[in-house]
Amino acid sequence: MQGKHRGLPIRLCGKLKKKGLSDFMLWPMKKILPAVLFFIIVNVAGFLMLTPSSPLNLKKQVIYIAVAGPMSGAYAANGEEMRRGIGLYLDRISREGKFRDKKTELLIYDDRDRQTAIKIAAQIADENKVLLVIGHYGSTESAAAGTIYKKTGIPAITASATAESVTLENDWYFRTVPDNRFMGTFIANYMKKALDRTTVSMIWDDSEYGATLARNFKSEAVKLGFGIKNEWKIDTESRETKRQLKNIVGWLRSADDPGMIFFGAGAATGVDFSGALRYPGTDFPLIGADSFSTPSFISRFNDLPREQASPGYYSEGIYAVAPFIPDMAGKRADAFREEFYKKYGAEPSWIAACYYDAAKVALEAVERAEIQGRDLREDRRKVRDALTRFDGPGVAVSGVVSDIYFDKDRNAAAPLVAGIWRKQTFLPAFRQYLYAADAGAPASEDETLKIGKQVFLKTQAVYAGIDINKIYNLNIAEGTYTADFFLRFRFQGSFDDSRIEFTNAVHPLRLDSPFKEEFIAEANATVRSYRVTADFRNDFDAALYPFDRQSVKICFRHADLPVAKLIYVPDLASFPSAAYPQKADAGEASAQDTEREAAYPLTAPVAGWRVADAFLYQSSIEIPDSGAAAASYSRMVGGFHILRNSTESLFLKNFFPMIVIFILLYATYLVLPEKLTVSMLICAASLAIATGVHYAIRGTGFRMMTYTVYAGYISAGLSVLISVAVDRMHRHNAAGKVRLLICGGKVLHILLVCAVAVTVAWLYWHTQK
Repeated sequence: MQGKHRGLPIRLCGKLKKKGLSDFMLWPMKKILPAVLFFIIVNVAGFLMLTPSSPLNLKKQVIYIAVAGPMSGAYAANGEEMRRGIGLYLDRISREGKFRDKKTELLIYDDRDRQTAIKIAAQIADENKVLLVIGHYGSTESAAAGTIYKKTGIPAITASATAESVTLENDWYFRTVPDNRFMGTFIANYMKKALDRTTVSMIWDDSEYGATLARNFKSEAVKLGFGIKNEWKIDTESRETKRQLKNIVGWLRSADDPGMIFFGAGAATGVDFSGALRYPGTDFPLIGADSFSTPSFISRFNDLPREQASPGYYSEGIYAVAPFIPDMAGKRADAFREEFYKKYGAEPSWIAACYYDAAKVALEAVERAEIQGRDLREDRRKVRDALTRFDGPGVAVSGVVSDIYFDKDRNAAAPLVAGIWRKQTFLPAFRQYLYAADAGAPASEDETLKIGKQVFLKTQAVYAGIDINKIYNLNIAEGTYTADFFLRFRFQGSFDDSRIEFTNAVHPLRLDSPFKEEFIAEANATVRSYRVTADFRNDFDAALYPFDRQSVKICFRHADLPVAKLIYVPDLASFPSAAYPQKADAGEASAQDTEREAAYPLTAPVAGWRVADAFLYQSSIEIPDSGAAAASYSRMVGGFHILRNSTESLFLKNFFPMIVIFILLYATYLVLPEKLTVSMLICAASLAIATGVHYAIRGTGFRMMTYTVYAGYISAGLSVLISVAVDRMHRHNAAGKVRLLICGGKVLHILLVCAVAVTVAWLYWHTQK
């Protein structure tokens, strides 16, 4: 018994010794590899099943959402903005993986007029598959279609139809923007408080939109003591509309002082009126509602000869209001603006932003309604009830424009932004009433605007521009650089720029005296210009060196005035005779500098780098206020993204050792099986080179290079193991196994190198292009 016990381990050890390292290397390839492949296939299939867009995920409830708007005709540009805004939100939820068990499909309807809108609503009701409607765009179309939606129990959300009748006594219709009661009251107050106007001539059309807008404006204007010089109602259905407009223009030209012109009508009528009104030597002050801030309004001027000769000829100086202007949107809209511009190559209009929010509200309601998909009528009721429950700030949907919740009439409470047309660009006006006042905050009547129970504080809008001339002493490791730049402010009234605080300055920095200050009569604005040279810091990330993309920027805010008192607007040279501060005033005149500054305000040389793109935007920053809740301040950010010069040369220079390593290690599979010493020397040399590279980049943060070195270590380790295994197999005359090991090693090596190469190529493409 004792001999047997001793003999058993000897036989086992003998088998293990005879099996050797080579068989030990082959065993995983034969046994483990199929299991690993099976595991990968199962996990990939599972991932695809969970991916919303996967073709394997077939069992999904389809949610049909109707989008009704002007997809053709005079207002087609507005309809396109509706589609873009809604589509962008659907893209977002698809990326985020929401509604995994549901598929959302849009059904687009073109409602050109009231009768068409009624037919569309009837069609939606008869088809009996649409869960809810987003739209219609116009008030007349929405009110007409709404009667059918109410009768058949279909929830609808509009983000543009502002007539009160759309949602009044229709508990199936919701509105995410202010109605005409709010807008008419706001415009009257803005004219008096911000523009210092107390006389007005009123023009409106007989549509649902124009009539209610004019009624609310007049009611508030009378309360404020306006002198109403004249009133005209336009019959837009008549063939005499243009002659009627011509007669109105004739009266205005002959009047001594017609006051400011209030125009309450659609964009098409407004364009006809503005085209007839504008001629050399006249400058009638004109203000319109949100229809005057739409793409359809400005685009209709493009075919007129004088507009082509002088862009902005017909629209220059016209005031209007909108729920959203990109330059004042702040932090909540940053991602939306970036996504919109990336997809469509243009800034979003208020229509796109508001319908993006409407889509978000709609799908949030669908999610909370927990619909089952078995009874469409019941599902619609659940969605309507879910929308109704968005009834206060605590349950509001956070949108791009505002936090959206509904009052008892299913209207959302949101501020309006006042803007002015300059060179075909709708820009924020200098004076705004944006932020609700704190009930306990003392404020004079001139500083507040009250509409119903809402009180808004007067906010000064200051245009700010940054021209970076040069960046030097750039230290990526320390995150510091020296910037030489021009800083300019454009404002109405007074502005204490001595309290400007540069939030990313290395040392406390205050502005000295301006080198230039001038008053621009045409814009009734002061332009104040400075030249600044100082050290700044930023968080640089060199992980992708040499493909890294860095941001060099200047940030500042006002030390005393929170965003409710002061908001910055990016100054992109759209104002008339803006007189960008020329370097002649700072002692560095050149024709090239003047041309560059007029064309684009942000370009600058950085030694060893090239400018990829420039940026200038406003955001908000939260600052603790004496132990109380954090106060929000408007912050201006300007600068550019930079890429290294000669990226390809830098890549070859820095990655050449790793390229040599991968070539050498592949050579180990070409060495004769009996030449183990040669293979070991190659592996040792490769490891020595990799270690040297690793040592050289320590502490630099070059993660891409570091991971490439790790790949070199893995490849070297693999070469060592396979070389030893090949040597053992060769000694046992197992030629077949030798070939299998060498072939497997080559395949694994090539796969590893390809993985590294593809990753590097992908990073190059996405950072340099």
